[in-house]
Amino acid sequence: MKKVIFFIIILLQFLWAEDGFYRNRVLFCLLKDQPDLKVFYQDEKPQTELANLNILLQKYQAVVLEKWLRSADDRDIVGDVNLSKVYRVEFTSKYSVSELEQIRDEFAALPEILSADFESINYIMESPQNDPYNPNDEKYGEQWYLNKIMADYAWGLWSPATPGSPDVLVGVVDTGVDYLHPEIEDILYINPGEDVNSDGQITAVDSNNVDDDGNGYVDDFRGWDFAGPTSGGAEDNDIRPPDAGPDHELSHGTHVSGIIAATSDNTTGIASVSFRAKVIATKNSYDDDTTQPAIVDGYDAILYTAKLGAKFINCSWGGSYLFSYEKNILDDVSDNYGAVVVGASGNDNHSNDT
Repeated sequence: MKKVIFFIIILLQFLWAEDGFYRNRVLFCLLKDQPDLKVFYQDEKPQTELANLNILLQKYQAVVLEKWLRSADDRDIVGDVNLSKVYRVEFTSKYSVSELEQIRDEFAALPEILSADFESINYIMESPQNDPYNPNDEKYGEQWYLNKIMADYAWGLWSPATPGSPDVLVGVVDTGVDYLHPEIEDILYINPGEDVNSDGQITAVDSNNVDDDGNGYVDDFRGWDFAGPTSGGAEDNDIRPPDAGPDHELSHGTHVSGIIAATSDNTTGIASVSFRAKVIATKNSYDDDTTQPAIVDGYDAILYTAKLGAKFINCSWGGSYLFSYEKNILDDVSDNYGAVVVGASGNDNHSNDT
């Protein structure tokens, strides 16, 4: 969920800004093959070797022309943008939004310039400036941790719409999920590649014993059981542990999925952090492993959920080591599938700082 929290922070910064962006600044990026500007000042006004650029600097009363990022060099290239060639222009006066849009477009139209844009204003705020959203779930008042992370104010940013989005897909690699649980049954992602008649439900038509989407997993409607029933047992498409275990050890994945995405604002049960996300779940523990369930083929499941579209993959488990090929998986799902993997920090009351 780190990426979700980061997005919320950025969104809050934008909403709380007085103007949202500087009305007296424009950023522009030179073309890749364009040499760095030679900036000098004449009568305290910036000038360069580019005549067309100087006309705009004078026209809009520029007082500052400088590189935007002192830390950038030629290694910092994103697409066509060489970040070491991004410059900031600051003007004497503030302009209206429409005026600044016109100025931006004029800079972008110069033949030596790739593109131009605004510069945002960001703040650290002591308290949110929007109203909270309080769901009607029966046990919401007992969920102190949601108040602790100010989830109600994050939900309030969606007003007047319902918080969250079912388009957000979260992978949960764990002990499996009880898809019959009333708070879980509607939040599991249905793999469209196995939904033969595209009705969004799992029916007899879909259960055709065929790998319809060609991903190597037959009838993986709502995820995959990577562990099987016991050691040496065959994998299958049933992600529901048949029994939670004497101390509910195998309900861990259901618990985690509920915290992330339990059906919210339905007058029963709990509210979830994401409110309306969909979960792509996998089962990675044996049915009879009820002492301290091991995670079987967890890294394979991480890749599986990423390939199905999960952009956030929760792994509330861990071990003593992270070896090279395992780290390669984390890099792969991040670099090639745009997913963020969130792991447990530990339950042993140990400091991880050293």
